[in-house]
Amino acid sequence: MDRIERACGKRLTLSALFAGPTVEQLAQALDSSEQEGSPRGCLPVQAEGSRRPFFFLHGQWTKSAFYCFALARACGPDQPFYVLEPCTFSARHEVPTLAAIAAAHIEDMRTVQPHGPYRLGGFCNGGLLAYEMARQLESQGEQIEFLGLIAPAPPVQSSRLRVVCDAVQRARGAGRARRADLYLRARHAQRHVYRRLRPGGRRVQDFGKLLVIEPRLERMWPPREALYADYVGAFTWAAVQYTTGVYRGKITFCWSRDEPAVTRSWQSVIGRKPEADIEEHALAGTHMETITEHIDDLAAVLSACLTRAEHEAGRGHAAASPAATR
Repeated sequence: MDRIERACGKRLTLSALFAGPTVEQLAQALDSSEQEGSPRGCLPVQAEGSRRPFFFLHGQWTKSAFYCFALARACGPDQPFYVLEPCTFSARHEVPTLAAIAAAHIEDMRTVQPHGPYRLGGFCNGGLLAYEMARQLESQGEQIEFLGLIAPAPPVQSSRLRVVCDAVQRARGAGRARRADLYLRARHAQRHVYRRLRPGGRRVQDFGKLLVIEPRLERMWPPREALYADYVGAFTWAAVQYTTGVYRGKITFCWSRDEPAVTRSWQSVIGRKPEADIEEHALAGTHMETITEHIDDLAAVLSACLTRAEHEAGRGHAAASPAATR
């Protein structure tokens, strides 16, 4: 993708790659003036197959969710595999709640599959959103056959900076659409300070990727609209106010062994569910290595889980059919 941009002077979106990964299709996307503004929606990585579709929130705000191709291939040619891309935040609108983001993803998903049973999964922030989607669908009477959360973001998050900035904005009488401005600006200024004091630290590890998306963030005081390209910042603003609620169905977790704190952060959810409703798999490496160095391990686990869900759905259908009762 980088070589295409250097050679052609135009950067293709990840959605263009998912929608048309052949040389001919990519050439057509480069010729299209509408490519950059194409709707996100529910994008097929693998549209063919007789199984019930699997919908995956890849969580890669850096536009680098190429690992989804490996996951789709591992699940076999008979498994339709769709991705729901992270939402785009804008300075023109209020940062939506996590519940609202999940509801929008459900609406997109239903353009492909109007009703359940559904099979959902997600990585990192996408995992947390997949949980909220399953919770909402369940409350609407829909059935969830499979929910797979891969190193999901913590369901309970906190930020002193967010609390302080929100209080200041409220005191200033800022409207809801402007409430996150001060937080995103202060967070960005902090990032520049850490960039000078601790350039190899965790707080700036993705800064280079962010600058590719929005070069104006190279400045400590960029224009307001540029601040909303900071997906992690805007997502954190929404996540701090999120309440997990209750999801009664089974959850399959894939944890990264080297980051046990993520596992512990979900104990408030796991602890109130029966053991039979929790399935856990430990994968080698760190959070990001789960989808890079150890993607084959993750792909094998996901493929096995979806195959089992297919078999269990088949047995349930057979048991419910009139022929099975005679």
